[in-house]
Amino acid sequence: MAVEPGRQPNSKENLAMLQQTPQKETALPALIENSADPVFALDGLGRFTFANARMRSLVGTENVAGLPLSRFVTPQDHIVLDEALATVACGERGEIDRVNIQGARRASLSISYSPAPTGMFCIAHEITGVAEVESDLWLKGKALMSVSDAVIICDALLPNLPIRFVNPAFTELTGYAAAQVLGRDARLLEGPATDLSTVERMCEAFADGRRFQGEVMIHRGDGSSVRTKLTIAPVYREGNLTHFVISVCDISKVAA
Repeated sequence: MAVEPGRQPNSKENLAMLQQTPQKETALPALIENSADPVFALDGLGRFTFANARMRSLVGTENVAGLPLSRFVTPQDHIVLDEALATVACGERGEIDRVNIQGARRASLSISYSPAPTGMFCIAHEITGVAEVESDLWLKGKALMSVSDAVIICDALLPNLPIRFVNPAFTELTGYAAAQVLGRDARLLEGPATDLSTVERMCEAFADGRRFQGEVMIHRGDGSSVRTKLTIAPVYREGNLTHFVISVCDISKVAA
């Protein structure tokens, strides 16, 4: 199996390449032992017959031969392992999306497996970091959707600063549904009653990629206006301005 130059092969490609490598090549044992991905073999009962250095470090023992993999995974993953053993017993290969290891340290693995003379041969890939990123993104997304202030995210890479995201509080405050404003210029909300000097400072903040905070009259979908405290925060990635995050707080009742 060919792999594009400069790209690391994934677990499935590693498995295919190892299976295609002639067993007589003396480099094969060293290749498996020193692989950055966990590589291991199990017998028909799910017991280790081999584990490379990476897998041994995850389970926390050098003497893995004869130990069941189920000893090192969470109880809810036992069924997944049993299903994999049943699959290879039928002469088929397969994949496990996620298995949670509880050995020397906690880790999540995706596993590609295939039948072997004594059971199954497996190459895994650690996805612990991916899971943490997914969890972090989920939490931040829930926070944006739950806050009481209206939140708008604009694309700073385009001249008209098109809106890319609004939360439910935005719709509640302005009366505009997300579908009505996505892709449109965020400045459509500016009301004529806003002080001109405030508008100028806000435009300068957009132009210069700077933070802004001030009182702004917002146009609502029904034609009415509401006094708000508006904060613009620039978002930079690797030194380049990519987005603006705008939070809008209704202060009309306070001002009254």
